[in-house]
Amino acid sequence: MAEFLRRADAVQPDQPDVLMKLSLAQLKSGHTARAINVARRLYALQPDNPDHLYVLAYTLAESDNYEEALPIARSLTENRPKDANGLLLLGVIDYKLGNLVEAKQAIERSLSVNADSGEGKFYSALIAKQEGNVDVAQGLLEEIVRENPNYANAQVELGTLYVQRGKPELARPLLERAVSAAPSVSLYHYQLGLAYSRLGLQDLAKAQMDQYAMLRKREDENRKQLTNPTKNSNEGDHP
Repeated sequence: MAEFLRRADAVQPDQPDVLMKLSLAQLKSGHTARAINVARRLYALQPDNPDHLYVLAYTLAESDNYEEALPIARSLTENRPKDANGLLLLGVIDYKLGNLVEAKQAIERSLSVNADSGEGKFYSALIAKQEGNVDVAQGLLEEIVRENPNYANAQVELGTLYVQRGKPELARPLLERAVSAAPSVSLYHYQLGLAYSRLGLQDLAKAQMDQYAMLRKREDENRKQLTNPTKNSNEGDHP
């Protein structure tokens, strides 16, 4: 998909629909520098277009450039104060930056527009947990998992909470489903290994911890490649 969109952009540059899809496609394929470059081109076409603001803020946030993404997301929500997705994005960015008060406000505003947002409830649970409201966090996570049994992040967060609260038997099926759905995520294996260990299943725990170590090594290698100056400059030259 990304290659098709790149060719379309080469034939007829600066088409907003193409640039929007291309930025997200590059991001999905792991080419963060290319994705940001395309998102900047999109934004430059119409700096006041809320959709363009969202794509740029989202692309920066997904690339862990939260400081740069924050003012863009704020500008977006000022222009569209009832935009549930924009408010949620702002809340997530503030959460990642440790601005819990601002994150909570933005996410609550987002949920007031879209009360069924699983991601909104998920970040509300994370904030509640950080605030020490563990029962509230657990209740929200249980609600998310009931409504969407395939929400792996919620499964892992709830499973982790169960382990921390001395209920590894409740954590096990949640974490096993998450690992089955996303076997390449190192954190999932780590948390499942902890659950197995608390249950006395040391052989299974070791297997998960070995898998975790292998995946972490691979993630570190990929991160080094993405931050290599030569690779990044090459990516930037070819949006």
